[in-house]
Amino acid sequence: MLTKLRGVLLFSLLFTYPITAEAFKNAAMTERKEGNQQGWLVQPKACIVEALGDECELSFDIILPTLEKGVYCYFANNENLQCFNSKNPVSVIEISFSENTLLSLRLMPSTNNTILAIDTNNLPPPLFTQMLEIRTRTSKKQVRRVRDPWSLF
Repeated sequence: MLTKLRGVLLFSLLFTYPITAEAFKNAAMTERKEGNQQGWLVQPKACIVEALGDECELSFDIILPTLEKGVYCYFANNENLQCFNSKNPVSVIEISFSENTLLSLRLMPSTNNTILAIDTNNLPPPLFTQMLEIRTRTSKKQVRRVRDPWSLF
């Protein structure tokens, strides 16, 4: 009886605890300590749409580790989204996409904190990557009826 009560209490605490920036940071630190070698945390990792092909427009929260001095850019499938200086990292970005997208962070070649040029054919290797998934509410496979919708008897 006591264990059941503890379980119910723990369950209710988990779902009534407000998610704050501090809790989000603690989750990121825990994930890094538990062996996440990526070094950054992107939330959410998936977007839910009505049907495949629908556009998803979301704001993503990103927790970055301490970055070396330089200019960094976020890319979605090698398309430049936003650049920032390491002194003022961007922690929230808005992305619009209709298929699974690879989000990446790259250190860009720069002089005096000014990007020289962004050549999408010759990008520097990504420092961090995260796949952003599209999920649908409707089932992808059709449900077939076992019987005909009508009958003589």
